[in-house]
Amino acid sequence: GGQLTVCYSCSHSQWGYTRQSSSATGNPATTPSPLTTYDKRRHMARDGLAAFSLLWAAQQALILFYTGIASPFDRLQALLVAASALSSGWPPVLCAALAVRIYANCEPWPNAWESHFWCAQTDAALLLSLVAQLLSGSGGGLSISLSNAQRSFALRDANRVVRWQLAFFYSSAALFKLNSSFLDHRYSCASPYVAQLLTAYLPDTLSLPLLASLVAAAPCTVALGESVLSLALLAAAAGVGGRGTAVAGVCLALLLHFGIALTPPPNNVGAFSVLMACRLAAFAPPEALARAASLPRSASEAVSAASLTSLAAAAAAAAAAATSSGGDGSGAAAGEVGQMSIMFAAGVDWSVPTFVLLAGVVLRGVAGGVASAAAAPPSAAAASAGSGASGYASQGFGRRAAPALLSVAFAHAFAGPILGTQNLGGSIMY
Repeated sequence: GGQLTVCYSCSHSQWGYTRQSSSATGNPATTPSPLTTYDKRRHMARDGLAAFSLLWAAQQALILFYTGIASPFDRLQALLVAASALSSGWPPVLCAALAVRIYANCEPWPNAWESHFWCAQTDAALLLSLVAQLLSGSGGGLSISLSNAQRSFALRDANRVVRWQLAFFYSSAALFKLNSSFLDHRYSCASPYVAQLLTAYLPDTLSLPLLASLVAAAPCTVALGESVLSLALLAAAAGVGGRGTAVAGVCLALLLHFGIALTPPPNNVGAFSVLMACRLAAFAPPEALARAASLPRSASEAVSAASLTSLAAAAAAAAAAATSSGGDGSGAAAGEVGQMSIMFAAGVDWSVPTFVLLAGVVLRGVAGGVASAAAAPPSAAAASAGSGASGYASQGFGRRAAPALLSVAFAHAFAGPILGTQNLGGSIMY
């Protein structure tokens, strides 16, 4: 527990949450970063929290689509999720939406997908950081709104925890693949996934021996790829290697999820890729994420947005073609069958274009963070720091909630599979 706290504190220091002197009146003053000031008329997102709310709401909409919004609780969830996006992440509404989604993910425990618990824990980090800021109102009372500085503190605090949580989860999934069953192509789940992708998207002229060799190598290739991306995410969470490790880890993770999303039925789990694309946004600085979710401000940005939209359409068309031409085995491909075919309509798995669009925003945010870090003066971190209520709340979150969240994530990732507390007895994706 102590080591995790030290890592968190190091990351906290790296982001520049330092004290400033009190004002002449004795009250601490908060100096918001100039990077958090935007022309609202030209941006979709007010700030990083609003941008994340949009991504999170899009992901939640996918899940709620599957339920058909049939029950009163489903309708409540849908209402709160929509309100959180439309209100630019107004904290009271966003907190309520996070709370109901955390409950929905935890309620079926232990009979639930592993991704339910990943989502519940990462959402809990943002919920608790927002609550900490809401409780730091004047006079120690509860506030119903937050200043720009408080919103920035809340998202940054949550992101530090979420980066470690994701690094633990991906590392655990990679570690527990290192067993005789997964690494044997005759039993590994990697083999049918790669076989489906190869036969669905590569020319029929490829020789069977070549395809067989690629399928045989799939388990070791997947284990190696997940191990490398996990190391990159761990390094990024610890602040090692600069922004380069974050870019490498997020790019490798999104590449893995792109392959997962493109896999035709009955093994399609595109919804999982959407879940994780949303949460990998924690590796993008809030200011860069807000810019990534903005409307195009130049011709080059308009071309970039059009290219992303075209790529999403092409991926959806390719996935639909692979589904319809899959033969009898994937006639389940009509969408009634599949592990998580929860956005199948009119022969298209809509989680594929949804993933591409979200991944594009996240990549732009992570890459934009590199550019911002290179252009920012050495005093930028200090300029964005705050004291006062927001700073005190941030420190309180770092001392109490963050270590608890990280301990739970570490135990879930590495102790849970050994103890057999997960439904399937292991730390698996999906």
